[in-house]
Amino acid sequence: MPRWHNLVLRGIANPVSLVDSPVQIRAAAFLKMVKKWWIVVFLLLLPIAMAQEWPYTSEEVQIRMNISSVSTVLPTNPVSSLEYLIVNLSFLPLEREGQHILNLQTTPEAAVEDGYGVFRWDRPEAEELPFRAETEVSIQNIYPLVTEKIPFPLREIPDSLKAYTLPSATIDSDNEEIIRLASQLAEGEDDLYEVVHTLGVWAKTNIEYDLSTLTADISQKASWVLQTRTGVCDELTNLFIALNRALGIPARFVSGISYTNSPEFPEQWGSHGWAEVWFPGYGWIPFDVTYGELGFADPTHIKTKEGVDGDVASVSYSWLGRNVDIGTRKLDIQTSLQGYSGYMDPVAEISVKPVKESAAFGSYNLIEANLRNLRPGYTSVPVFLSLPQEVEIIGEREKIVLLGPLERKTVYWMVKVKDSLQRRYRYTFPFTASTLHNSTAEDAFSSGRDDVFFSRNEMESLLSQREKEEQKTYSKEVEMDCAIGKEEFYVYENTSISCTLRNNGNIFLENLQVCLENCETITLGISQSRYLEFNISEKKVGRQEARILLENKDISKIVDIGFARWDEPAINVTEFSYPGKVDFEDVFDISFSLDKASVSPPKNVRIVLDQGPFRKVWEIDELNDRQSFVLALNANDLGHTRNLLALRASFEDGNGRAYDYEKTFGIEVKDPTLGQRMRMGINQVEGVLQNLTVTGIVVLLIVISAIFVAIIRFVFKPARPRKDI
Repeated sequence: MPRWHNLVLRGIANPVSLVDSPVQIRAAAFLKMVKKWWIVVFLLLLPIAMAQEWPYTSEEVQIRMNISSVSTVLPTNPVSSLEYLIVNLSFLPLEREGQHILNLQTTPEAAVEDGYGVFRWDRPEAEELPFRAETEVSIQNIYPLVTEKIPFPLREIPDSLKAYTLPSATIDSDNEEIIRLASQLAEGEDDLYEVVHTLGVWAKTNIEYDLSTLTADISQKASWVLQTRTGVCDELTNLFIALNRALGIPARFVSGISYTNSPEFPEQWGSHGWAEVWFPGYGWIPFDVTYGELGFADPTHIKTKEGVDGDVASVSYSWLGRNVDIGTRKLDIQTSLQGYSGYMDPVAEISVKPVKESAAFGSYNLIEANLRNLRPGYTSVPVFLSLPQEVEIIGEREKIVLLGPLERKTVYWMVKVKDSLQRRYRYTFPFTASTLHNSTAEDAFSSGRDDVFFSRNEMESLLSQREKEEQKTYSKEVEMDCAIGKEEFYVYENTSISCTLRNNGNIFLENLQVCLENCETITLGISQSRYLEFNISEKKVGRQEARILLENKDISKIVDIGFARWDEPAINVTEFSYPGKVDFEDVFDISFSLDKASVSPPKNVRIVLDQGPFRKVWEIDELNDRQSFVLALNANDLGHTRNLLALRASFEDGNGRAYDYEKTFGIEVKDPTLGQRMRMGINQVEGVLQNLTVTGIVVLLIVISAIFVAIIRFVFKPARPRKDI
């Protein structure tokens, strides 16, 4: 049975205000604040929700099992007799380390011998002979501790364990393809725990759990599982055991009951198979490949039997009789949780963060998880990543990480932001990484349409570089502090990136390549610093990153510097609609849309539509999305001749540099009468007066005063004396 880990998160869209109303701006800011606090509350509650997965965190679990079936006496002749019937039930919980039988009741009373329940009927008269075993089991959550490296390959194996290194009915470890694969996976490795863990991870990630194989009468062979790459728990276990035995590692099959929360199964408790691998000095250690529990088994695993092969019947029958046969039924196994107690301390510490704090729609990103083993022994840590539905995980969301004693490791997931998000919103994507043993960590990254776009190739290259940096451990001894002169600049500006390098280690660094667009070779002595400056000649516009690489045979280090190179802002008027001719009594619309025609947003946009005395003004702080405008006009507000209207826009870039745009068009009033012409003339004068500014009023008064003075002077000008001739 597969485990099921599912946590659904939602991306949170932060509204972008496209209006300049103070009330709307305050409302948008309040909503943004509420959503921000919602994220905080959600992430605080998340560990509590995860802690409710009791199978992995409880110290002890009590489970009740009821196992029952019926044997039927089937006479094959009218004259028949049955002297006795013996039923050997091997599917009983075993007393073992960490698993204790609290009570066991059988009906009819059975003898328990070597883990078998032996039921016996002498000369039974009934045709149906039911049998039942009721037991309660206590299981402790024990995580085996291997504290030291065990050399591989194994040189000495006790004779009592040799059978667990040989092929068996369904574990055909002598198959050529199994031998080849096992050798490839173990090649060059000298640590037994590393080898066994690698085999388990391969089987877990490369074999698809497929319930259709349950239709077979018996479990399929390991070679069949390898060929088809499908199987259920028994078959995945067969292959895992076969890979171990092909390398001379003792491994055995374990049968029992376990718990699952997978929706594929109507019952949460059911039959299950897993493996145990022998480690010299430590004994048998459980490896449940199906659940990804490698080196441990959670306390829902009730062990009922173990053996060389899993293809062994849970019930066997023997009888003595005449002209009689015995009919059998499938075991009915009912399992229920009785209680759990205690709390298991986390085995590992985890922290997570996005590699890129923001990424554009359709972009790729990396989620980084840092793990630290809290135990002084080998620890396998299954880690699960949960993300909002707007973000896709590339590959498996579960990673099984092997940590050596007190070791630290870093793992990555590649994710992709969906491209179908609403472009006018900015999204916040919370995510969480959790382990089976209740260690959790949370963080978030954001996404907007104008953020930096990262391709899959870029993220794969970055991931490869991170892995290389981990391998070249001296990289941590070199500081590389880089900064850009101006984080946002326009195409008519220049800027540069300056870097200070310092060698804090004890190695003289030669042939050190420092690269941005071109490479420079330098040396860096012990405790020495070096200052370098790079000009940015990249002509691409928009938000982007420059990657500075520092590398030689001892180190590999990168620094990504984010910046925005903006083009000059531009706007475009689209969907422009107006009537060419109107009647005097018409009321008509002028409509248009204003688009950003550049990558950079035009700022302090002022749009003016005027015609003579008529004027309408709109103002926008920053144009990021298309905005539509509709203006209703009366035809009698126009002039009686052809009216030339102008749509003008002025705007600025981030440096305050001014730009403008103008579009003109004409509207004609059709055949106005003399009275209508006079009416339009009066409206024009009224329009002029209504739209006068203070300056305009002052100028008008001065003009009127001048005219008035001229008239007065003309009227009262004294007449010249007439000369007599």
